[in-house]
Amino acid sequence: MKLRKTLSAIALLLSASGAYAQEYVGGLSIDTASLVWSSSNSYSSGQVVREGSSGDLYLAKVSINANDSNLSPSGDSRWVLLLKGDVHAGDTIKVPGSGKTIFVTSQEYSGFNVYGNGKADEYCQTAADASPNVPSGVYTAWNISNAASPIDTSAAYYLLDGTKVVNQGSDLKLYRSILHPINLDESLSQVSASVWTEADSVWTCRPGPGEAPPSIMGDSSRSDRYWAAGSSSKMCFNKARLYCVQK
Repeated sequence: MKLRKTLSAIALLLSASGAYAQEYVGGLSIDTASLVWSSSNSYSSGQVVREGSSGDLYLAKVSINANDSNLSPSGDSRWVLLLKGDVHAGDTIKVPGSGKTIFVTSQEYSGFNVYGNGKADEYCQTAADASPNVPSGVYTAWNISNAASPIDTSAAYYLLDGTKVVNQGSDLKLYRSILHPINLDESLSQVSASVWTEADSVWTCRPGPGEAPPSIMGDSSRSDRYWAAGSSSKMCFNKARLYCVQK
């Protein structure tokens, strides 16, 4: 109810303001069911969206087709800022009940601990349990130990602000693009960082003869294949983040 009143107030303010705002207000469109911006959605001129990580409200100045830009409204000149927002754990738009959660960790971990000591799943569960923003459940480190900790392959996966990442868990695969970068951590901060993504093996970051660093890494700022499968320059003593997925 509070959100609807706020949006109604914005419409009134726009209609009472100068010619610049009135250029768009005639076609003002507010759809609360798809309010959170996603690069996978198309938008019509005059449509209002919420940029998930900041809570800012933006108005589309022109029609925007799905997937023609990975830029969020804050970095795209086709959007105009309506209202500065502030995301809190209590008012964040949640993951749909039928969906599952995915996030990138706020902390970095060494390859020795992630692979050699097998702590990847433990790190994800700890991050999820410690955050009031993350729905309760069992969380695993994506792709690192999937043989032991499989994810839900049929459910859609979402960031913590409600942005859809994939239509089904089976789309979370190496060398396949996704709908939106996995760039929101458990504290609702945007992240652009390297992520451990190579599947564990008997040699990966095991101290001693035969030790092998991962050959691929993910990039949390990307939605093309490089979100998970870019070339790696990291050694086992280096640190990177994890993609944590709800089972």
